[in-house]
Amino acid sequence: MQWQAVRDGLSPGGAPQAWLLTSSEAVRNLDTLARQNLSPQEAAILKQVQCIAPHARIAEQAQALGFTRILRAAPGDAGLLAACKQWAGAYAGPVPASAASTASAAIPAASPAPRPEPPPEPPPAMTNRSNA
Repeated sequence: MQWQAVRDGLSPGGAPQAWLLTSSEAVRNLDTLARQNLSPQEAAILKQVQCIAPHARIAEQAQALGFTRILRAAPGDAGLLAACKQWAGAYAGPVPASAASTASAAIPAASPAPRPEPPPEPPPAMTNRSNA
């Protein structure tokens, strides 16, 4: 992780940021790495950055470690996307209906991965006619 980018985001006037916490272990790792790589003041500011958690246990772990702004997302990709849009809307304003429909049209719905092609048939066995 490039901690300078994190520091830049934590500084006054830095771009708004949110952390998408995908597991309790990730929250613990973020906390440990922040304490190792950030000053105590920067780590305290990090704990006030918006976190998005797709599960109650992840949110509880973040809260137990001192993170103060936790947005609980519905499970699944759609829930995470909705939570991210909700967070972004607070900073950029709501997405215009025309842009939302364009964005959803530009991103195809998830579909099952295509089945892999079967391996090609091996060529027929060659026989040595001189030994036959």
